[in-house]
Amino acid sequence: MKTNRIYIVFFAVLFSFNLFSTEIIAQCGDFLGNRTFTHLNNCYSENWVLEFEDNFDGGQMDAQWLSNYPYTNMRGLAVYKLSNLKFVSQSSNTVNSATGVLQILSKAEPTPLTGWKYTNSGLEYESGYNFSSGLIHSKDDLFSYGKYEIRCRIPEGNGHWPAFWIFGKNTPTWQEIDFFEFNFENFPAQNDVIKMNSHYNPISQDDDPNKKSCSRSYSNGTDFSKGFYTYTCIYSPTEIKWYLEGNLIRTVYKYLNFQGVGISCSNLRINTPYIINAAFPPGVLSNLIISNRIALTNVDVASVYEIDYVRYWKNVQPNPCGQNATVTGSFTGNFGTNGNSQKVDYLTFNQNATLYGSSSVAASNKIVIQPNTVIKPTSGNYFHAMIDPNLCGQKLRTRDTTNNNDLEKSLEEKVIIEENIFTIYPNPNTGQFNIELKIDDVNALIEVYDLMGKQVFTQNTNETIKKIDISDQPKGIYLVRITVGIEVFNEKIIYQ
Repeated sequence: MKTNRIYIVFFAVLFSFNLFSTEIIAQCGDFLGNRTFTHLNNCYSENWVLEFEDNFDGGQMDAQWLSNYPYTNMRGLAVYKLSNLKFVSQSSNTVNSATGVLQILSKAEPTPLTGWKYTNSGLEYESGYNFSSGLIHSKDDLFSYGKYEIRCRIPEGNGHWPAFWIFGKNTPTWQEIDFFEFNFENFPAQNDVIKMNSHYNPISQDDDPNKKSCSRSYSNGTDFSKGFYTYTCIYSPTEIKWYLEGNLIRTVYKYLNFQGVGISCSNLRINTPYIINAAFPPGVLSNLIISNRIALTNVDVASVYEIDYVRYWKNVQPNPCGQNATVTGSFTGNFGTNGNSQKVDYLTFNQNATLYGSSSVAASNKIVIQPNTVIKPTSGNYFHAMIDPNLCGQKLRTRDTTNNNDLEKSLEEKVIIEENIFTIYPNPNTGQFNIELKIDDVNALIEVYDLMGKQVFTQNTNETIKKIDISDQPKGIYLVRITVGIEVFNEKIIYQ
């Protein structure tokens, strides 16, 4: 068994007891706000480094796994309620066999069990549970962006709910990605349909109207309970990609254009507004779960969810810098800028260096131009020198119109600090609304565009509160763009 790190992982199989129609497309068009990038990092190539692996070949569960239900503190029996169905999650239903396969069981119990019920007032002991299930989850919350993979065989028959997912249980928000789920409350069982979900509630961990979900199903006619298959998911700051047997079957984007089309990292542009997918989790540390739960009372037989291995890789990028450069002699062209791989912390133009034509240079920390350096662009050309902290992974502070304090504050997330510098009200409105600017020395350009890109309003203002009237335009969704200096902010309004 190879176990390199300790992480939290949940794998689950559930039995469905009550027939329930599952929503296949859940609010995938909702958005959290708008974002305009004032700086974009490079879109990193894939450089996967294995961080976690368990082949389950030791005949005994490793210490990095727990087998209690993760939302209680009990290690033994823990109750899970689904609609009117109640079942017990117990550690004895998780077996690490000597053959190198983890088995997670769900079954009907001939004698009712007792367990702990999680209520608003705490844990209460309760009896009368006719079903039991099993799961494992990682001991620590250390999973985030990266590549996840499992090779497994789901159980046969009705009433089983196998799943493989991550969940940020120690955050104040609901952040979940289901790498796969099967069946839930489907009857008869649909073991040929893979369900893939992303969920995000920026306000709380409650399943309330603030929670947004984006779900899709995939089927190629294969009964996945008949053999072992490999399921892979790659989670990055801008995309979530699901794979079956190495073949891409679904992509979810964090950023979309105003026609609702997803934008990949390499196609994001500076000073261009994008819609943020409200169901895209922002990358907090999560735990990994493998579960086999029950969802229907008409369970056929005891189910066995078999896992061959589980793995997790991080996309590790080498530091592009850590070195200095000196320019001597004649120089024309680009150095350290986009499209050029020579990125340095310090750049020095030595004495008697001469720059002709158009030149653009960049460094992450310092540019030194020594005496007697000649900068002599020819007619119509330019010399451009720039200090760019992001060249070498240093933090950059920018502004963004999204007011979402739960976003991970990291360079990989691209926008380090988020501020709401203006308020639009009322929104929705009847074509007349106010913009309140919350900045000093107001000198702003306000523009309003329809979804076809047509400008319907433009005006410079130095007022703290500006009244806008577009009631002569057709009702619909409009984009308000506010430019303050070199910074651009965007927000959507609804004219109804």
